[in-house]
Amino acid sequence: MPTWSELRDLIEHGNGLDGPPVRATLRLHSDPGSLDLTVQAEEPTEILRLPAGDYRFLWADGRWSLTRLDGTPLLLQDGQRTLVLAEDGAVVDATDGQVHVHCVESALITRHQYVPDRRGDVCPVQRDGRDAWSITGKRSECIVDAETGVLVSLSSMWRDGGECAEFIDVDFPDRIGDEEFRWAGEPADSILVDRLARPIDETRARAIVAGELDRIAVPDPPAAPADHRILPVTVAWWVYMDLNRPAYDVGSTVDMFLWFEEIDAGDTDGTVVTVDAYAEETTVERPVGLTNGRWSMILRGDGWSALWEAPRPVLGQVRLTGRFHQSSDRAAETPLTPTRGRVTRLRYRSGYTTVDVPAVRRSVPKVWIQGGGQFGVDPILVTLDLDTASPPEPAQLERPTALQGFAVTGGVEAPVLWRGDLRLPIVWRTDVTSGESTAVALPVRINAAPMYIARVRGKAGDGCRVDAAGHTFLVGDDGSVVEEERPAVLEDFPGAVRHPHSGWVVSRYDIEESWTHMVKGGMYGFPVDRGVQRLGRLADDGTVDWKRELPVGPFESPAALLVARDMLMIWQGTTVSYLDEELQEIRTAKIESADGYRIHHVTASDGCLLVNSETYDGQSELRRLDPETLEVLLLVDGPGSRRHLQVDDATTAWFADRSSLRLYTRGADGEWTSREIEWQHSGGE
Repeated sequence: MPTWSELRDLIEHGNGLDGPPVRATLRLHSDPGSLDLTVQAEEPTEILRLPAGDYRFLWADGRWSLTRLDGTPLLLQDGQRTLVLAEDGAVVDATDGQVHVHCVESALITRHQYVPDRRGDVCPVQRDGRDAWSITGKRSECIVDAETGVLVSLSSMWRDGGECAEFIDVDFPDRIGDEEFRWAGEPADSILVDRLARPIDETRARAIVAGELDRIAVPDPPAAPADHRILPVTVAWWVYMDLNRPAYDVGSTVDMFLWFEEIDAGDTDGTVVTVDAYAEETTVERPVGLTNGRWSMILRGDGWSALWEAPRPVLGQVRLTGRFHQSSDRAAETPLTPTRGRVTRLRYRSGYTTVDVPAVRRSVPKVWIQGGGQFGVDPILVTLDLDTASPPEPAQLERPTALQGFAVTGGVEAPVLWRGDLRLPIVWRTDVTSGESTAVALPVRINAAPMYIARVRGKAGDGCRVDAAGHTFLVGDDGSVVEEERPAVLEDFPGAVRHPHSGWVVSRYDIEESWTHMVKGGMYGFPVDRGVQRLGRLADDGTVDWKRELPVGPFESPAALLVARDMLMIWQGTTVSYLDEELQEIRTAKIESADGYRIHHVTASDGCLLVNSETYDGQSELRRLDPETLEVLLLVDGPGSRRHLQVDDATTAWFADRSSLRLYTRGADGEWTSREIEWQHSGGE
């Protein structure tokens, strides 16, 4: 079985300029979704849309040709000239621009750099009588010819469907001559084109979006029964994206968190309604906005609830005119109860055009012109029927995960695995031998943290130490929970550590200047700042004696405080600095990583330093270092991130990632070996 590096090199060769010639039938199993296009201002651009069907494909030495099975040319790049057949039937010269191929799994034919999922499963398969490798990752599969490295199939599965593109009847000839790279049988340089490719400006962008809307529009649905409770909801484009592009289908039942916008009754765009509701004050920390003079209220109507930023104090029954919007809040971020309804109508609105659509999928029609604006659907209009919604199903408790840490107690003979719940203040205790799990509840509010609420920091006695919502608890094997006492003032100093000899060492970062950094050629910037990090000793009376100041640049993170084996250190980037009693620097040392790895995080664990490094393509490396010499005591590498290590003694260590547990043991020869621990989560639900 090839390694990931061998597969990557094979694919890079097979799909690079020095890859073998390819002659095949391209089969697209479905139509592409809505066009979501990003282009550069002033760059000539043409769009080739390929619906489901079969096409003839040729590639050799950077040249490629795409035709219909009847021979109609669609795209030709012969190394000198690029021709494309536009939707209006015009032959376009795109030599000095780009051609956007809009189809499912377009990377198969555009041969853009494809990197297989490092975490995927690799197995041998047969394709057209040839040996091939299937790489199955999370919701995706890539099949690569084992001899040539050419990708022959790409497919993806999504929560709302899937897509697949593949080559069939594939041939890898020694060469493909110039006579096959022709436009309707003629050399490309002899073709008289209808026009040259042109940049996409505002007018053309709006026309492209209008064409997409015409393509997917469906007739208006029948009117809803007069006695049904109908709620029109506006979903802004940014909310749709912020919610990770949820799927909507006419006829499906959805739960939505809503907010209400009070507007002029004269607006008659079909989304404005007059409602009767009961207004009550929210439970948020500051229900009145001092800067905008607004009161945060909850409106409870007949089958619905919504947040309302009221311009005046009000309680009790109200009659309001306005518009419902979907909120981007998640369940743990809002005091609301979701509104449940059956989707009876879906519409896309772009400018003054509104069309009905049967479903909303991952992409909505949109054209981004970098340096020239954004044009497309905004908002999505959803009509809910509150009377025909399907009944809700009981919520399932989250499965435990090692995403935010773990602990193992009981030793090798009778291991017990401790992990936190993803969204609930629960620590799961799993008997690895039997697989039986029990839940230990932590005494904190469920909505005190939006996600990853219980973080297991390591073992403590026969149980574990857990951080949750600003508190630290010791959880015993018998299910007991005791809160660790910490000075209340430490709530203002996250990352504080106990000094090796006495008291606490704290850190504070003060911003001196902040601004938005714009990437060259980008549409958006991101916030950056620079400032000063202060290190100090916390006194018993709660005062801080600040000892040292460290400058922090705009692309740096403040240093992290660490304590291991009575040594006080700070870590920043690749440097560890050792500090004395006055928090002054004694010496520094560099943390080494393998080529291509970037240090992501350094923590103190089991008296040593734990260094988590990652590459940009999903590989990670976990190193356990001697805190004094930075010698590597144990190295664990592989795919994925969020990986954790617990060392019991000089010969035993436990490793966990999102879903697996491994036991590392050190032999008499000093070498570490590992094996996966088989277990399953059962019970406790």
